Amino acid sequence: MQTLRRNSFVAVWAFSMTTAATGAAQLAVTEVWPGGLLGEESTSDWIEVTNLGATPFTGFDRVLLRTTEIPANAPTGIPVPGATFEGVASLAPGESAVFMTDYDADAYDPINQTFYNSADASEAIAAFRTIWGAAVDTVQVGFLEATFGGPGDGLDQNGESVFLYEGTPFETGAMVLIDEAGYPNSNRASWEFNDPASATGNLSVVGVNGAFEGVLPANAVPGVPPAEGLPPIGSPGVFVPEPSFALMFGLGVTGWGLMRRRASL
Repeated sequence: MQTLRRNSFVAVWAFSMTTAATGAAQLAVTEVWPGGLLGEESTSDWIEVTNLGATPFTGFDRVLLRTTEIPANAPTGIPVPGATFEGVASLAPGESAVFMTDYDADAYDPINQTFYNSADASEAIAAFRTIWGAAVDTVQVGFLEATFGGPGDGLDQNGESVFLYEGTPFETGAMVLIDEAGYPNSNRASWEFNDPASATGNLSVVGVNGAFEGVLPANAVPGVPPAEGLPPIGSPGVFVPEPSFALMFGLGVTGWGLMRRRASL
């Protein structure tokens, strides 16, 4: 049985500028689209990252995403494989951005019934915007680049966890786990984490927490009319925190504490 975990954010505000307030600790994975649909998928896998802090975040060069946790006894100075965040320079307080995780995969164009070119982040981003429509016009969309070059890995449709680290990827001892999000399986809806205390999140539902349906099928089969596919459901670029967290989230200024809560399915 797979163990899925989620770090729980607890806001600790103080009227002073702290390292945590300006560092990656203010980031959280708030949505995951692992794909896994039947037929050819029209969009690459992606994750949504939200700035929960009170100041703009500009340190994506020190953030790494992995699908497995770095062992606590890992030696320092050993390169850490993972994926770095590219294409988004700054994230305002409360803003969410989407990052393509596997743009090396051929995405299917349901309009022209053709495949997008592989290993092209710009086309993967264009495919994402086409599928989700005008609702994501103003959402920043970047991509994940493997530490040693090339696209990041896709997400497992049967469930896994993603781990968000801050630090220098080539110094394991300097890497700090700042968030973790796990999901059990996938369908045509994304997994959302609007409550940072939630262990595994929930499947997106139209009309709940800003979730909506895309404008074109997220999956299609070559030679079959696009109408046979189903649009995706999710809230890319939209973060609507649960009431208990929204109260804390709205209080404040500078300073964060982290409390980890581990849960097993």
